[in-house]
Amino acid sequence: MNNKAKKKLYIIVALILINAVGFTSARYYFSLHNTTEEIPSGLLKKFTQSSPEMISPSRFFEFGLDLLRNIGK
Repeated sequence: MNNKAKKKLYIIVALILINAVGFTSARYYFSLHNTTEEIPSGLLKKFTQSSPEMISPSRFFEFGLDLLRNIGK
């Protein structure tokens, strides 16, 4: 493999590992706390009043793809 492909592969593997570690630690953290079935009204109000641009995951996905495309340039 050439250097650009290796670099991209290393970055993808690192991001997957970071994601796995974050998921595991969040799962462990939230397993220690008692959860209730109710949603706090302040949190619900915050999500209903925020703009769709702030919570749109497609922008983050496009940003990540652009980063991967521009790594080897």
